[in-house]
Amino acid sequence: MIESRDVGRAVLNRDAMVYPAMRELIEGGYLDCRHEVVEGEPRHVCRLTEKGREAYVATASAWEQIR
Repeated sequence: MIESRDVGRAVLNRDAMVYPAMRELIEGGYLDCRHEVVEGEPRHVCRLTEKGREAYVATASAWEQIR
């Protein structure tokens, strides 16, 4: 039997779903992504914007209320 945590993990591991979601977050002003060198390696680094942090806090709070 597949448990809900396994379904979530499977969904999040699919590149075909992650990148379109990230693009929406970037276009919506929730994420800021840049190419940086981290420990000598080029990386695509994303950080929450202020709008993203506010949305995260609001969503986490709502999720805690329904759990």
